[in-house]
Amino acid sequence: MRLLILLFLLVFGSLPAVAAEYDIPSSTKDMLHLTVTATNVRLRAGAGTEFDVLGMASRDNECARLYVADATPRMDSTGRPWFRLIAQIEQQTEMAVFKLDPPCWIRSDFVKTRALREGEAMRADSTFFRILHISFANMPGVGRFTPAKDIPICATAHDCLFAEGAPLINAKLPAGETFYFWAMPFKAESGTVCLPIHKKLDEKRIQEVGYMTREVFDGCDFGKDGESVMNWKKRNPSYWE
Repeated sequence: MRLLILLFLLVFGSLPAVAAEYDIPSSTKDMLHLTVTATNVRLRAGAGTEFDVLGMASRDNECARLYVADATPRMDSTGRPWFRLIAQIEQQTEMAVFKLDPPCWIRSDFVKTRALREGEAMRADSTFFRILHISFANMPGVGRFTPAKDIPICATAHDCLFAEGAPLINAKLPAGETFYFWAMPFKAESGTVCLPIHKKLDEKRIQEVGYMTREVFDGCDFGKDGESVMNWKKRNPSYWE
């Protein structure tokens, strides 16, 4: 999160407060890769020159040149199309996609667009939908469980880190659905252990649905799935020392 904030400030500087609803496309199929083709292009808070300037983009600036955009442009009052930028693409040793919040708008005659390539779509999936692309067949030791009753969990990692031994009850694992302990737990400076929880979408995709604190994990009755969960736990012994 700190890296995201620092990168955002580097690109846009200090931003004015802009009230705007931030809806995102329903899938990466409705997103585009966008390259800025001009220099010193103003990025606006809306689709038109009457909106506040949020920052600048330029083809010569590696930190403000490549973006993910909503595939559907919006027309301004003169009938000129604008694209809404929803993420920045950073390309150094490895490509990364960072969500822009708030999003901003750029006029279509200053850019070129194309469909997202496979790697870009995978990273956008992770950024916007918490979806990871993996192969279940090559993931031994995954802990699978199906709750007999709803389990309150933390919706985000931030919630979990500040839960102080109890989850913030703003999310839940519904009874009867199957979930997985797949990723390794992580430990906050306070000592709180957080366990990412995932749901299988298909044989190649898994989605993070929330976090469970160690205290909640230790108090759960996993029933018929107990052996599967305990086998996963044994693969990560240091988090229970």
